[in-house]
Amino acid sequence: MNKTMKSWLMLAAAACFIAGLSGCQMISYALMRLEPPKKVDAQYKPPAGKKVLVFVDDVAHPVNYEPIKRELAEQLGSQLVEHKLAASTIPYERVMGMMAADTKFNDVSINGVVEIGRKLGADLVLYVEIKGFKLKEDERSPLWEGRLETAVRWVDCSAAKSDEARLWPKDMPASSGFEVKAVTAPVKEDPSLAYGQELAKDLAEKMAVRIGRLFYDYEVKKDEVEE
Repeated sequence: MNKTMKSWLMLAAAACFIAGLSGCQMISYALMRLEPPKKVDAQYKPPAGKKVLVFVDDVAHPVNYEPIKRELAEQLGSQLVEHKLAASTIPYERVMGMMAADTKFNDVSINGVVEIGRKLGADLVLYVEIKGFKLKEDERSPLWEGRLETAVRWVDCSAAKSDEARLWPKDMPASSGFEVKAVTAPVKEDPSLAYGQELAKDLAEKMAVRIGRLFYDYEVKKDEVEE
């Protein structure tokens, strides 16, 4: 602890004694805001300056609301470009076009993902597996209770061998990805189906930020809730 912080703490203790409990709480809050932000290091930093395919897939856990895949892919693509994790991304329309034309599109092995990336002109693939998704427990109920779970992995489309294609995470089985902390929404009663669209977009935005933050350093202020 540096001298400045020690001085502030001594001052706070004296002020608390004079001001009483309520004043002490206010002073403690003010001091908390003076603390430096917490730095969070990236889990992995992908090669810079690459064209990236964000491939959101639900082959193992099919979703009942298809637009969530497009929403998540586009939001995550924006995160990658904004934070200079990708030079550019493959438009989702091209993924949809290939999905309709290629009967082997559901091959999500390392080789299959590499082949899809190459056909779409990507250098790297950020493969996002949807592990769980729901907007509500009962379709007949007006209660919405959103949840989105994913796992991610980076794949190099230029690799000559499948065991060289997996960039991250390397210490897991080939078919597994890094499991991202689930995004949830509080239960809300709303009879409108339009709220479901709003909820899905919100889940996708939050998950995109959460995934993106795995790949760049960032800071969290003391009074902020870390994603």
